[in-house]
Amino acid sequence: MLYSKACVSGSVRIPTIVIVAFVLLEFSLPFYAHAAAEHFENLTTREGVTVPSWVISPEKVQASVILFSGGGGRLKIDEDGITKTGNFLIRSRYYFVEQGLVTFIPDVPSDQGELINIRISQDHIDDVKKMIQWLRAHYPGKPVWLVGTSRGTISVASVAANTNAKTGADGIVMTATVTRQSNSGKDSVYSTDIDNITVPTLLVHHEDDECYVTPFEDIPDLMSDLKRVKVKQIKSYTGGKNKGHECRGKSYHGFKGIEEDVVNDISEWIKAH
Repeated sequence: MLYSKACVSGSVRIPTIVIVAFVLLEFSLPFYAHAAAEHFENLTTREGVTVPSWVISPEKVQASVILFSGGGGRLKIDEDGITKTGNFLIRSRYYFVEQGLVTFIPDVPSDQGELINIRISQDHIDDVKKMIQWLRAHYPGKPVWLVGTSRGTISVASVAANTNAKTGADGIVMTATVTRQSNSGKDSVYSTDIDNITVPTLLVHHEDDECYVTPFEDIPDLMSDLKRVKVKQIKSYTGGKNKGHECRGKSYHGFKGIEEDVVNDISEWIKAH
């Protein structure tokens, strides 16, 4: 088991013209998606059920990632793109593409209004298995990884615990992992059979995460509880920005201000394993 820590903090004086240029670029996505192709994919996953999805492909593909946002998982994806982009992973999608990773972003399936109560269901597992199958068919020989944040980690853990080498992913990344049930009794990763997980696993967490269902103090124990996982590591972070609700995307919970560093670390770990 490995443990590493990244610190992203401090301040420097930046000329005003540079700041203005950065702001303009930040709101002109996809300015850093060099030679990337994007398209809408309404993927049929079960009889009569489709999952609206957005796929971004780099020019040189090294692997694929399926990104699972938190909360109810609804992103309002259609032919025009993704409407809700505030989640950490979703707003960081082009950083994955820059690293040579096909980025597959699924919305809520057509028979559901949200994912909040079905992340550990067999239907959800079957939907994700179809996504993995689709990526392997379109990018043969390239590994497929599941990457989730906040409640998206429950999806990742559930699929990894209920699939095998043929039907499941090659590895998983869980960021801001939900280790505790909510006050209303909503699931955590421990609602899944994590003893069944065997694939390489990276746990990514901000040390100052203040969300009550994702305390950093639980992460070393979670790592120990992944007993059948031989290749695993924790990457922790400090610094960034902390605004808004402590369980949402603009706080330490959502790695606000350090997204590129975090995604680059995740991408390098995926490519190394």
